[in-house]
Parts: sequence; structure tokens; C-alpha cells
Amino acid sequence: MILTPADLEALATGDDEPAMVATFRAGQFGKHALFLRAIMDSAQQVFPDAYTASGYEGAYDLLASVQAVQPEQVAAVLGHPHTGSWAHACLRLAQDPGADPEQVRVVLGELGGVAAAAAIRAGVEFETVVPLRRNAVLLPTLGQAVFPADGSVTIRDEGRGPSLTMGDTTVVLPADHREDGPGWLGLREITAESAGVRLRVDLDDLGPYRAICSGVSARLDADGFGRWSDRVRDAWMLLVAVTPGRAASIAEVLATLVPQAEGEAESATSRDAFGSIQLTENDAATFAEALVHESQHSKLNALLDLCPLYEEGGGLHYSPARDDARPLHGLLHATYAYLGIADFWRRHRHVHDGESRANAHVRFAMAREQTLIGTHALLETDALNADGTALVAGMDATARGWVAEEVPGTYAAWAEAAILDHRLLWRLNNLHYHPDDLMVLAKAWITGEHAHRGAGGPEPVVRQFTGARPSHIRLRLRYAQLLSAQSAERFYADLEAEMAADVTDADLAHLRGDHATAARLYAERIAAGSDEAMHWAGLALALHGGGESGAMVHEPHLVRAVYGLIGDLHERRPDPRTLAAWLDGELEDVR
Repeated sequence: MILTPADLEALATGDDEPAMVATFRAGQFGKHALFLRAIMDSAQQVFPDAYTASGYEGAYDLLASVQAVQPEQVAAVLGHPHTGSWAHACLRLAQDPGADPEQVRVVLGELGGVAAAAAIRAGVEFETVVPLRRNAVLLPTLGQAVFPADGSVTIRDEGRGPSLTMGDTTVVLPADHREDGPGWLGLREITAESAGVRLRVDLDDLGPYRAICSGVSARLDADGFGRWSDRVRDAWMLLVAVTPGRAASIAEVLATLVPQAEGEAESATSRDAFGSIQLTENDAATFAEALVHESQHSKLNALLDLCPLYEEGGGLHYSPARDDARPLHGLLHATYAYLGIADFWRRHRHVHDGESRANAHVRFAMAREQTLIGTHALLETDALNADGTALVAGMDATARGWVAEEVPGTYAAWAEAAILDHRLLWRLNNLHYHPDDLMVLAKAWITGEHAHRGAGGPEPVVRQFTGARPSHIRLRLRYAQLLSAQSAERFYADLEAEMAADVTDADLAHLRGDHATAARLYAERIAAGSDEAMHWAGLALALHGGGESGAMVHEPHLVRAVYGLIGDLHERRPDPRTLAAWLDGELEDVR
């Protein structure tokens, strides 16, 4: 293993140094270099004609010649997130016998842009031919040239500066490659510095491989770039003020920010593109949290490239980050991300006052518990290897060390309710029972027998949830209330007056802390025919808030399934609360 036990401990505590990130970056360079050979071997075997026509071999030789004189420039280009995304996509394509040979030729040929970028950075004289994609060619770390039509372009530097030519059109790179020019769009850089901690990051709104998820923004105009620069600098000042050590590590991880279009998912990373984060414009705290969150994913991805942490398989698990069931690697990623998020908000509480501190208290309490949920589940599996166990045990110890840090009672209760709400919804949507087990219980209810459940049975199975994402309206309302300058009474009154389509009277009662009324209203909605998971979870939350436990709180999925089957078999549905009490063995006679 390249990393030592001390390195794993540092990653588990958040004390990782920039030097460790440099190890990750070197690992990415090595991975991409190996990919270039694997692409060559696969393409020669599967697509020999497309390989020959692509110019891949010449581009590879150009890279090798630059490597011989200025290896640091090849490392900068090969280690760039855009090159990583291209290399992964190209290898998948080259290994797919069903791929379109013409597409294979174009994608293979894009190595020419990578080689040209390295040569330009190194000041090496060269000439290479590269196919265009949608009338453009990207030179990673530099920018993108745009032409009036598709085809192939000759890129050269004969000592008078680099240029790209197709037919009668020549694009000359500006002296400062980050500046725009005729036919040239520069890859613009944002810099930020606070308390001696400096960030330099590319704003990538150009490349064809920049998208990590759907919804990337098109090229930003000058005003848009200015806004993004301001957002990054504001977030960086906050991040350095809150956690300067983590900020220094993030500065080493982060290479590119990919602007996300409005209305899309807030942030994302990819194992294919170490150091790239796709995210939306946002306030400083949310932006800073996203940098922490996604940098955790980037570091873990890079660690997994160097050091396997688990065996494949391991089943599906509950993850506090998702509405669906997640494989082991997804749970590990969520848990490691929450570890960083918890640390950010625990520190943030002591830097800012007022509403910002209240928000930080709730966010810290939630992320701390979400981390512990994840570490507990991971340590219960037998899929982690020795290094994985060491990392997760260290994460668990770190989060447990924060348990003694006080969170004011109201905020702790809000966090607890939000986590329980999410877990209830997950159970309702992902846990299922064999029909025969449900039939036994439904018939027992109808005939007035006891609920013969055996030793905790029946046992549910995890079935991947593929339905529409729950609205999580109660959590969204809690955050709105938390950040509102209004009094609680005014906030509730305005909500009631402007009742949104997905807000119910039961939700309002729950928010007010009137658990008995909330339970009655949720039960009435269910009795009226609603099978929405949000209503079942709301009923369980209200009962829990009133001090109850049992099947409705711990097994809402079972109560709901038996309730539905009784309705199918019998003319009269029971009160779901009564059914839950019967499943708990608290009722002697249900007739």
C-alpha cells in the first residue's frame, strides 16, 4: 500500500495534509498513463481501422517526447480532470465491440488535443492533426478553439506561437491562453486568498467531458464569470475562517469547478475526474459546504484507486444521503462525506452568530448522527478489508469524539426528527415482505387472533426503490423556519395562509409540536385512502414525538403492508395505530 496507517488515520480525522493529496494526484497521473496504453491495446484489437485513422499513435509519441524534456507539463495535462474523464470514456468505447467506428476514431483522435496542450505548455515545437467534435477542439488546461464546420484541424507550433488551422481558417492562441480571442475560448481561472491560504481553480464551462451529471451551464458571459468569481471568493473566506487546515487540503484537491445550470442538482463529483466539482451558484455557507462535501468524495475516490478498502458485493444498505438502497461503496462515500460536513458545521457554530449559528447547530447534529449511522452499518458488514476497517473505525472514533459537544435542545430535537423522518421514508420505500408472511398476519387480524410473529419476524428484504423522490416537505419546512427571521407564530400563520400543495394540516401540527393532533390527522388521511409514504412516516414521527415506540416507529413498512392487505381482504380497514398496537402484542382482542 502506498499510504501508511498514519495516512489512513489522518483521513479519518480530517487532518490530511496537502502532501497526502499530492500522493493522490500522482496516483491519478499514473492511472491515466496506464489508461493510455490500455486504450491503445484495446483499440488496435477491436477497432484496427479506426485506430489507424485516428492519429492516436502519433499523439502518444508526441506526449512521450514532451515527457522526456518537461515531465511536469505532461503530468499537469494528464492529471487534469477533463483528461481523466476523456480517458475513462475512451477506454470504455474502445472496449465496446458494438460502438460506432467513426465515433471511436474521433474519440481516439482527441488524444491529439491532450498531447498538443502538453507541448504548448512545454514550449516544444510540434505539429499534429486532431478531429473536431461539434466544430471544436479542446486543449485541456488551456481552452477551446471553435471552427465554422466539422472536420480535422492541424495544431502546430513552429517557434512563432501555437495555432490551429482548418482550410482557410486559422485560430492563433492569445499570449495569455486564458484570454479569449478570435475563434478561441480561454479556460478561465478564479483565484481566492484568505489568511495566507490560496486557491487557484479553473472554471470549466467548455469541454465536452466536463459534465459529471446532467444540466451543465453553457459558456458564461463576463457578468456570469464575475458572479461565480465573487461566489468562490466569499465561500473561500468563510471556509478558511472556519477550518483553515481543511481549506488548505481542499486547495490541493480542487482543480476545476463546473457551473451547473439553475434548477439542477446542487453538486456532484466523479471517480473519472479527480479534482472536479459540478455545482450551482449559492450562498457562501452552502457553497463552502459543497466544497467540503465533494472534496471528501474526490479524496475517497483517489484513495480507492490506490488502496482497496472492501470486497465487492456486500448487499444493499440504508444510506442517510439517499432515498434508495445503496451498495457498500455508496454507503462508504456518504459516510465519509458526512464526516467532513459534520466537522465543517461543528466549527462554523463558533465563528458566526444568530440565525447562521442556529442553522450550523442543526446541520452539525444531523451530519454527526448520519456519520455514526454509516460507520455502524459499515463496521457490521464483513466486506471491509483491514485497511477499510482501520479507516472506518477511525471515522467512527472521530464522530464519537464529537458526541459530547453540546447542541441546544431544540436544535438537537429537530435534527433527530429529520433523521428519523428520512429513515422512516426509506424503510417504507425500500423494505418489503413475502406475500405469504403478510397473508398470515392479515388473516390473523381479520379472525381476531393474536399477531403470531415469532422471534421478531417476518424478516423484510431490501428491494431497490425506483419511484419518485419523496418531497421531504417536513425537512424543507424546518429549514425554512430555521432561517426565517419571523417568529414561530408568524411563520406558521403565513404557512397556513399560503398552504402549498404538498403541505398538509398534519405537517403543520407536527411542526408546531402538537404530536397528538398530527397523529390524528395523518391517521385520518390514511383511513381516507392515502397510501403515501410521507403520510405513513408522518404518523410514525408524530407517535414517536408523543413518546410511543414499537412497530409504527420501527417497522412502518410492516404496518403499512399488512394494513393494505387487510383492506384488500376485508370490508373494513383498521385504524393504523390500532393495527400497530396489535402487531406489538398490546391488544388481546381485535374483534
